[in-house]
Amino acid sequence: MPPRTHLTRRAQLAAPIAIAAALSPIAPAQHLTLGSAPDRVARTDGQLDPGPSDLTTPLWVFPASDPTVAGPIAWIKDAGPVVANDLVIAVSGADTSGTPARMWAVRREDGSLAWSADLPNQLFDSWTTPTIDRVNRTVLYATGRPGADAGVVQARRLTDGHLLWETALDKDVVNATVLVTTNRAGRDRAFVTDYEGFYAGGDGATLYCINLDPYLNRHDPDGYPPDNPYQPGEIVWRVPLQSGASGATPAYDGRDVYLATAGDFDFAAGGAVLAFHAGATDAANALAWRSDTAGDNGFFGGVAVHDGAVFAATYNYNAGTSSARLLKLDASDGSLLWSTPSNRTDSIPIPLDDGRIVLSTGIPGYGSAPTVQVFQDLGSSAALIDDSAHATWHDDGDGLLEPGEFDVLGGWTHQPCVVDHHPLTGAPVLFVGSIDVPAAGQFSRGYTRLSMIDLTRGFADPTCVLSTFDGAGSSPAIVQRSLYTIGADGLYAFGLPYALDVNADGRTDLDDLYAWYQPVPNRDVNRDALVNADDARALQAELRRHEQEDANGGRP
Repeated sequence: MPPRTHLTRRAQLAAPIAIAAALSPIAPAQHLTLGSAPDRVARTDGQLDPGPSDLTTPLWVFPASDPTVAGPIAWIKDAGPVVANDLVIAVSGADTSGTPARMWAVRREDGSLAWSADLPNQLFDSWTTPTIDRVNRTVLYATGRPGADAGVVQARRLTDGHLLWETALDKDVVNATVLVTTNRAGRDRAFVTDYEGFYAGGDGATLYCINLDPYLNRHDPDGYPPDNPYQPGEIVWRVPLQSGASGATPAYDGRDVYLATAGDFDFAAGGAVLAFHAGATDAANALAWRSDTAGDNGFFGGVAVHDGAVFAATYNYNAGTSSARLLKLDASDGSLLWSTPSNRTDSIPIPLDDGRIVLSTGIPGYGSAPTVQVFQDLGSSAALIDDSAHATWHDDGDGLLEPGEFDVLGGWTHQPCVVDHHPLTGAPVLFVGSIDVPAAGQFSRGYTRLSMIDLTRGFADPTCVLSTFDGAGSSPAIVQRSLYTIGADGLYAFGLPYALDVNADGRTDLDDLYAWYQPVPNRDVNRDALVNADDARALQAELRRHEQEDANGGRP
């Protein structure tokens, strides 16, 4: 029989759990990776994760907010931060003085440094985003090893950055973000693709399936195989993609893994969309389907999987703002549902529940322009219904869409985020950066403005812009009433802080909910200077954040 203290505590916990069940919403996944969640649909629920109500003034800026950290830091301008509990994770690159690339863990509460760790330097200015494995409490990062022609995936302990394991890959990793599954009950895996710039025969790039969970062998007397016969970081299988690949970030729907390739640069062969069984035990049985539907275009970014469909967009080096393609495929077999012209991009499409698809696209010049495009899914086809550059264009008379003649929103390397049912509008609100537009003859990267856009109004309506901030604008991470983004001067936080670790033990778990109902000092969870039911709701919602995902076998 358990000791009496254990029974007493269970009884005390019963009341807060009952309150949580009555008051807390069922929550989507946290912002743990590029596009927020494994399905890469960059959306949050406005009830749980509304983000900030305006962008006027940052809550804090790191490293300026921490006097113990010397700047400047060579932030990866096109990468996005990720968030887990009380930490924001972001990466920097090597600088001209020889300082290596680095991972930074910053406290959400005040912008102070929790820990940092050196990383292998990125190849080709790679803008890979970290991924947090919430089950094993690690942060994963894939990168190259310049000069070694081989990439690596590292797993670091979330609490202190300690390197737990490192897996060598056959080739470098460029722009691709690791995918993590969370629903495979002791057999969760990470998936990542390496880089093959010019595929001319051979196997091309590779998809890797890497074990995440502890080795487990129960030595079953009936001779059944081990529950998980791999150590963390061990490669379970690898599949050659027979194609070039760059930035081929996979997506996951709780069952299968989807990705898109670049094709063959030397022979102008287009890319493909592929699906793999996440539960496959070997490479021979991993491929579910392959769909060669991009024409002569290539895919250079990730895909999103939503409501039984895969969404992907291509990058075409030639012509104007409708030279590339946005595609929708049936996730069950790869059949093409529709394809429509779009601007070139490496960004991931954002499908909305009303049938619209939001896409950040374009570069300054070269026949293109940075613009956010909005499409309407018509079932068997799709139509472009809004384009921020064309909607705000004031031509100087030469008929060319040129910098200075339109409002700059979005860009080819940017991943915006949509908040559904935002409290300000009751409708979708887009948080999107603006790419830096350099002087003629120059090429620049990075995002220098962040805008908050009401998606119920067209881009031609100036009132669609609810708020802006100049100085930062990388792919944002939105969790609760906060937003995090990168600018030239550092990592920026907007909105309100949350202090979820009530008992100050370095974790956010049921013990914090128990502590909240005790006379402890750290009960103002939402930091509004009041201790009331709103704090309890915020903490309860965080503890139930993955309830629907877990109940649905990993599907959001």
